Amino acid sequence: MHFRRQTWIALSAIIILIALLVIVVPFVRDILHLNFVHIDPLPVEQRPTAEALLDNPDGSRDFISSINTIPDSTFLADELQMSVIVLMGELMENGIDERTLRETIRRTATLEINAQLIAPTLVGEHPPAMINKPIWDEEFYYQMILEEGLYILKFSLETPDGVMHSYTWAYRAVY
Repeated sequence: MHFRRQTWIALSAIIILIALLVIVVPFVRDILHLNFVHIDPLPVEQRPTAEALLDNPDGSRDFISSINTIPDSTFLADELQMSVIVLMGELMENGIDERTLRETIRRTATLEINAQLIAPTLVGEHPPAMINKPIWDEEFYYQMILEEGLYILKFSLETPDGVMHSYTWAYRAVY
């Protein structure tokens, strides 16, 4: 009788532990992803466009120093951090001061992934990439969760003179 009672208590404890794990694990994952935006892969009908963009991105990258996509292996494989560095010196026009240019770019720069607008988690200045134009570049940081699949990304911004600059490319998430 005593053995059955201990078995019953042990089984009850295991069931309670499993129930807590089922409830707590997703909650902890959500807390760790507070700054990460979840984006679904492209639907099948849009994949040919993405495949074409893998080889031939659309637009000019003249205003972008670099695009860094860094899989974040610190916790989960589907987390991705990205930074886009904008060449401020390339966008400087005669008569536009650096402060106005920087404010306009910070206000108008957008990143879309599969037509979903993503807000940067951080915007900061980056040492200049162009030695002949000693103006600090702008760096936009993004954090997202991407499942395995294809994604179309578009980074665009407007300068104070109203000129739109954009670059569209594809990214294949493979884990």
